[in-house]
Amino acid sequence: MARKGADDLLAELDQLGVEDKQGAAAGSQQKPAAKDQAKQTKKEAGQEDEDVLADLQAQLAAKPQSSRPGTPRMSSSTTSGTNKSPKRAEHTPASSGPPSGRNSEDRLRSAPAAQPRKSGEETRPYHQSSTPSASEEQQQQQEKAAASEQTQQEQQQQQAGGGWWGSMFSAASAAVKQAESIAKEIRGNEEAQKWAEQVKGNITNLQSFGGELRNRAIPTFTTLLSHIAPPISAHERLQIHATHDIQNYPSLDPLIYSTFSRIMSQVEGGDLLVIQRGSENRPGRTRGESSAAEKGYRGGVLGSGNGWSDGPWWREEGVVRNLSIVPGLKEGSRLARVSAESYAREFFEARGGVEEAAKKAAETLSESNPTRSSDIFLAIQAVSYTADRELFADSQRDEDGGEKKKEGEGNVVPPEEEAEELVCFAIYLHDPMHSLSFSGVSQPFPAKWASWLDASSAEGGGALPESVREIIESGGVDPREWVAEWVEEILSTSVGVVAQREEIHRCQNSFFAGLDLPRFQAPLCPTQLTILTLFPASTTWAWLCIPGLSTVLGWTKRQSDASEEGPGSGESQNTQHVTLRTRMNGVNGKVDTSQPVPLWIAGQETTSDTTFDVVSPFTGEKLWQSYGVSPQQATQAVERAQQAFKTWRKTKPATRRSILLKAADIFEARRDELAGYMKAETGALDMFAGFNLTGTIENFRDVAGRPANILGSIPQTQADGTGAFVFKEPHGVIYGIAPWNAPYLLGTRAFLYAIAAGNTAVLKGSELCPRTFWAMGDVLKQAGLPDGVLSVIYHRPEDAVAVSNTIIEHPSVLKVNFTGSTAVGSIIASKAGKELKPVLMELGGKASAIVCEDANLERAAMQCALGSFLHAGQICMSTERILVNRKILPQFTEALNAAAAQVYSPEGDAPVLVAPPGVQKNQHLRSDAVQKGATVAFGSVDDTTKTKETSAHRLRPIIISDVKKEMEIYYTESFGPSVSLIAVDSDEDAIAIANDTEYGLSGAVFTENLGRGLKIAKEVESGAVHINSMTVHDEASLPHGGVRKSGWGRFNAEWGMEEFLKTKTVTYVE
Repeated sequence: MARKGADDLLAELDQLGVEDKQGAAAGSQQKPAAKDQAKQTKKEAGQEDEDVLADLQAQLAAKPQSSRPGTPRMSSSTTSGTNKSPKRAEHTPASSGPPSGRNSEDRLRSAPAAQPRKSGEETRPYHQSSTPSASEEQQQQQEKAAASEQTQQEQQQQQAGGGWWGSMFSAASAAVKQAESIAKEIRGNEEAQKWAEQVKGNITNLQSFGGELRNRAIPTFTTLLSHIAPPISAHERLQIHATHDIQNYPSLDPLIYSTFSRIMSQVEGGDLLVIQRGSENRPGRTRGESSAAEKGYRGGVLGSGNGWSDGPWWREEGVVRNLSIVPGLKEGSRLARVSAESYAREFFEARGGVEEAAKKAAETLSESNPTRSSDIFLAIQAVSYTADRELFADSQRDEDGGEKKKEGEGNVVPPEEEAEELVCFAIYLHDPMHSLSFSGVSQPFPAKWASWLDASSAEGGGALPESVREIIESGGVDPREWVAEWVEEILSTSVGVVAQREEIHRCQNSFFAGLDLPRFQAPLCPTQLTILTLFPASTTWAWLCIPGLSTVLGWTKRQSDASEEGPGSGESQNTQHVTLRTRMNGVNGKVDTSQPVPLWIAGQETTSDTTFDVVSPFTGEKLWQSYGVSPQQATQAVERAQQAFKTWRKTKPATRRSILLKAADIFEARRDELAGYMKAETGALDMFAGFNLTGTIENFRDVAGRPANILGSIPQTQADGTGAFVFKEPHGVIYGIAPWNAPYLLGTRAFLYAIAAGNTAVLKGSELCPRTFWAMGDVLKQAGLPDGVLSVIYHRPEDAVAVSNTIIEHPSVLKVNFTGSTAVGSIIASKAGKELKPVLMELGGKASAIVCEDANLERAAMQCALGSFLHAGQICMSTERILVNRKILPQFTEALNAAAAQVYSPEGDAPVLVAPPGVQKNQHLRSDAVQKGATVAFGSVDDTTKTKETSAHRLRPIIISDVKKEMEIYYTESFGPSVSLIAVDSDEDAIAIANDTEYGLSGAVFTENLGRGLKIAKEVESGAVHINSMTVHDEASLPHGGVRKSGWGRFNAEWGMEEFLKTKTVTYVE
């Protein structure tokens, strides 16, 4: 028989249940007349079922579709081109179709072909096995029919041929036959007919139930979904407004759509629309655009244009293609930003403003407001710049001092004589509705490649070089083909980076949209692009010593300020910077910030009768409230710690190791959430918050293995027949007090070494950042630390004396550790001394950095600037004095000023200090110094046009030179962004000034002579001295602490463990 076509098969499938089946299977037996009559009767009964079902389907079809769209859908249509290269004859470009595996054709191709049943296999279908067995006569007839069916299938498969079409045709044929068999069995089975009658009766009930579902359950379920769905899913339509000046290249709309679609399907779902700016839709402006583009692109093929890698569009004659390349990274990136922001300004001005759009986007979904829309603006600008010839350049002489090898003698190919021009794409994404902006610069490619694509293929080859034309004429692969693929991949990846950052930030911040936290811009160095790479295996501050990384630490004009004047209003003030805009994340976790921060007492979240406000350093406004511990609750925490100590001290090292390692993993997993708390409460920047968490995780993993190394000894005794053991044992309950400036590092170390050594602990965190300290208790609870081993408390400022005295005086508390100011430390030490309890303290500092005349000036300047202004100088190890050999003072001053400008841009916001008193203290120290004869080398004391402080929490960095002893700043710790520059005549002078202080926590020496550096370091009276790196340095494996009024005792590594162990001697006589 002739092979059935696809239309015939579909017609048979639609006609299942209709009596006329003469052409269904070749060679089948004629059914008896009685069976035909029964068959007709069953058909009529089945038709009634179909009528009822059809009625139900019609009702469902008439029901309006849900207002909540699903994930972005893309058309599965493919680009059809008549002029495709042989290599790509069957290719569907990624930029003009759906992502891989998202359409039905892809799934059909990947589905295994149905294999024909063998004669020995079971032929009874699934539905038959679920119903009562048929008679033996019916089974015999079915077996004969199955044998005939197998023969027919084999014939059809042979006719269909091999390959994917043959497999698909066989699978379709088998499906049709199986469906026919099922239908026949149901009609001929009495039990099945009874079941059908039951179904028909239940359909009426189902229809009435559907009314209830429609009226009651569905609205409730929809409301529930709106709460449990990802936070950003409420924004159901994302409209991407794209702008660029690329002419007669394939449309960027499919590329942008597919990139955002892929990311949105992973993050939020919702509808997606790409809209080109009006000027981009003019005829001939961009290849492949049509009038439909004016209404936006929703997937599929745009107009008649081909994709980037689909078809040899680059060979078209008489078409002027142009990437519209702008020379200069600074100029091109700024143009991208201005384009996006001006586009946004024009768009929202015509629609009532940004605030009105944001308000509408936040409205509750209803029949009158079935969808929500968010508008973001994406600018793409091609940029050219000259490659740095110094990269990978050979030195002029070899290692032995001989002349450089001639070309061909070594394995290195000499660089070209002329520096190569490169092209990249500056991408700027602007989201005014959420006060977010992100930017990026793509991977570069040679500018000559772009000229190949721009070249017309008219006779003579246009601008194509001879070598390229020879390849094409010889029948080789056109180099422009893979260049087009490369450019498409670069664009897709770059857009994907900013798109992913946008989606992640919107999802993270949606839950806490009610927190009005400011956003910032971070500038890159105007003369170079810096690739910031963090090394997870590196220890704490060490990575900051890499030159150039500081260029990401500055800030320019706040976007929240700029929005008052409209997007792009700060252009004139930011002309010197390529900006990488980011935001202060605030809080990223899933914690109810509407309730006061609870206390952690003996592993349980606890409330109290008192609360206090927590203020944002960025805005000076209240973030949230926190419960304050009472003296009675403090006593309860100590008593529970004493009870837990009885069992915790006996735990095996493996148990403690397991808990601490798990805690480290939880810190890592919750990094973004925990960083958000710290930034919101302390004003820390992204980098500093990240450093805190990285250092904390390293400390936990380092300490986890140390309990197994707690060793005693067996010393020799004098008398025969006697012996002795020396044991190391935990003290008992430890009281730790930690500050706000590096809360995770300093807070966790206040109890980490103690509990690892077998002690229990009560940690009192700063009232300035209680949620950050609450998070530490939450992590340890989640890690499985037994209740009572750790309590985390905080209190109102006025309760400080009562709470601390209660804890220190408690007989169960046997040691105290404190990190903070020298003034408060002396009070704590005095109280502990009266109780005869040992104290471990890390207090203030007045760190000096000594710069010798042989130092690497650029490195020394950058390290001094970082050491002085990192975290706005609010670190106990911060550089307070820079002692420079007079011979190099002018050159170093110039280098230092340049480095300071990179760390904190003069055009940007002033750094944030945690509280106004710190600002006031630094302002007084500066004014006093200037009034007594000091000069300002960098910054300003009172010129508000330069300082631009926007709140009582902000203060701009300053470098003051010619500082003398009679000035307060000479001896007083500023604990802010103020540093003194002092000239010295010799190393001895520098050492004398460095030691002329009551402090002794940290110091630095810069010299190219290591022996000289070690000699100076040994003479400086300090807990640590760092040669050729900044004064701010702390590592898990190194002891940390000070001398003089900077404290005593040591944290970290084995020294930290020893601090929380006591020594016991046991002797015996035989």
